[in-house]
Amino acid sequence: MGKKSSKEFYRQCRYERVLSEGGTKWDVAWIPEKLAKVGKRIYFGKKRKGVAPDELWTVTSVSDTRRSAEWLNFKHSADSHQREASDV
Repeated sequence: MGKKSSKEFYRQCRYERVLSEGGTKWDVAWIPEKLAKVGKRIYFGKKRKGVAPDELWTVTSVSDTRRSAEWLNFKHSADSHQREASDV
């Protein structure tokens, strides 16, 4: 058997949080596959103890499509160059 791949994979997820003033805020992003589980509570930022509950997001849906970190970096770079070329 071959060596296990050390590639990290990502899945596109929708996540949301309840705002303190009422209502809900949501967004979509590629997040590490190990965190891409419906119901998982996630935090964006530097790791720290005592994260306030209003800073936590809940994953509400996960795409079936998985992408490697290399693919996401390539896609981001290609999209950036396209925007630079097309901006007037």
